[in-house]
Amino acid sequence: MSASQDSNPDQAVTLTSQCLCKAHTFTTSVPASTLPLETSACHCTSCRHSTGAMYSMDINWPGSTDAIRASDLRRFDFSPKVKVLFCGTCGTTMFFEFREHGPDGPLVTGVFTGTLANVAQPGLVRIAYHIFVGDTIDGGASMWLRRPNADGTPAKRFRAGESSSEELPTDWPASPPPPCAPAQGPVDVPIWCKCRGVDFILRPDFSSVADADLPFFVDPETKKLYASFDPCDSCRLAVGIDIVNWTFSLLQHIHYADSSSSNPFPKTAAELKAAVSKPLADRDPRLGTLSLYESSPGAQRYFCGRCSATVFYACDSRQDMVDVAVGLLESPSGGARAEDVLTWALGGKMIWRQDAAGGWREGLVRAVEEGTEEFRLERGLPVNFRRRIREEAEKKKEG
Repeated sequence: MSASQDSNPDQAVTLTSQCLCKAHTFTTSVPASTLPLETSACHCTSCRHSTGAMYSMDINWPGSTDAIRASDLRRFDFSPKVKVLFCGTCGTTMFFEFREHGPDGPLVTGVFTGTLANVAQPGLVRIAYHIFVGDTIDGGASMWLRRPNADGTPAKRFRAGESSSEELPTDWPASPPPPCAPAQGPVDVPIWCKCRGVDFILRPDFSSVADADLPFFVDPETKKLYASFDPCDSCRLAVGIDIVNWTFSLLQHIHYADSSSSNPFPKTAAELKAAVSKPLADRDPRLGTLSLYESSPGAQRYFCGRCSATVFYACDSRQDMVDVAVGLLESPSGGARAEDVLTWALGGKMIWRQDAAGGWREGLVRAVEEGTEEFRLERGLPVNFRRRIREEAEKKKEG
């Protein structure tokens, strides 16, 4: 959008919400004078486990909802009052709806911001506040989203709802657990979605593995798993959130929560694809509602077919491992950041940040990069091992 369009308050700004497979596209427009569109970030346990993200963000859909209501989007009863609408093919979490002021009130429809096109409209969305931060125990992603807006304005944080709970101070929680202690042998970390149709166990154990033999995603010092920040278009559309947090696991470290059968969880990406692709009557029932969408040749995205939660990303070129959606992890410590098993990519430049360049998300990506570095320095943490390797390689190239 040109500068003249940016400065014209009567200019219509087009909003497009689309799922990953493009089977569902919805468009409306708003006057530039009504921007920014205000949103909140919800960090509740239910939102994390129904998306796979560390939080959810949505805005009220500003146009007609007739096409949305008439669509064949799947509906999941998120709560007695709220339904989540998602694409049954690719799993994209697109909308939620609820009746305001009781069962006979008007139907309100919200769109998840990760599905919105990255139009060249700086400040399109403004994060006004965070809700249900108390559910995270450790502050979750709110710790690097305290000033999430491109103009530097802060977002208040509330323990529960914004109108029914206390506002949290900027340094809450005051005494976070030390994140750098080495992982203590095998630890069971449940992986479950909101509806519990997906119910697995992550059991990483690299305590006896030599540094030279560690996968790229394991910190040699702490033996913890790397947790990344990913703003790529495919991932944000798959999950419905603007920046996706992944960790990584060998498939041999993922297990069924139900151990009634001796058959193990698939050990390769090919085996996982084959297992999930079987007719339902022939599948291992412990796979539950795990569904598969091939987003590109050789790439598989797994999600819950009932509640839409993103679960895994796999690809043919990495047969022994998968990416795991961090929002589904139930840390032994209770913290949403699962720092007893994860080491976070705090500070530095995000991978795939170029996908946000030139659009309204560019400011959000920059704010999160700055927020994660600020959080790292506040806690006195060293530069993450992956960032250190990357920056050292860049210095050698420059030299």
